[in-house]
Amino acid sequence: GEYQKIQRDAILEFVNKDGNAIDIGAHVGFWLKDLQKTFKMVYAFEPISDVRECLKKNVEKDNYLLFDFGLGDKNEKVMVNYIPEETGNTYVSDHGNREIQIRRLDEIKLPKIDYIKIDAEGYEIKVLQGAEGLITRDEPYIHVEVKQKILERHGLSAVDIDRYFEEIDYKKVYRIKSEFVYAKK
Repeated sequence: GEYQKIQRDAILEFVNKDGNAIDIGAHVGFWLKDLQKTFKMVYAFEPISDVRECLKKNVEKDNYLLFDFGLGDKNEKVMVNYIPEETGNTYVSDHGNREIQIRRLDEIKLPKIDYIKIDAEGYEIKVLQGAEGLITRDEPYIHVEVKQKILERHGLSAVDIDRYFEEIDYKKVYRIKSEFVYAKK
């Protein structure tokens, strides 16, 4: 429960919303548990079955809906590199060892969303591209984990993340360690 607690507390105090949130890359539920305290409903996405089972054991409140697929810019199956001993480092890779389903967030009928957290291990821009309709409709706060070594796996950098947000008329409004929060300009 202490993993990224400083970041979770600071960001959730900053966004201070009580509507609906999305947790993309919900993993074992660290962020989800705190999101549940702040938001009425949380829509969580975790494509790895073993990790989802752990999340279900960690999360006690019932104000969340868990989806069993990942998100991206198109509906497709992709390979991920999954190591059971390092579940937090699962990432999309042509040389992966497990296949997962990816869907576009825009195709999922969700109510108004106030906050989106994305921890997709370098796949963040593709996730955002598949959510542009929702982002335009709701103008939520968007929180992404930005780690250079992870982005480099996909030929990206933190500059690419900032540039993407600039293109969709968002600006960086908060940062704590490798966690960046963007808001509509």
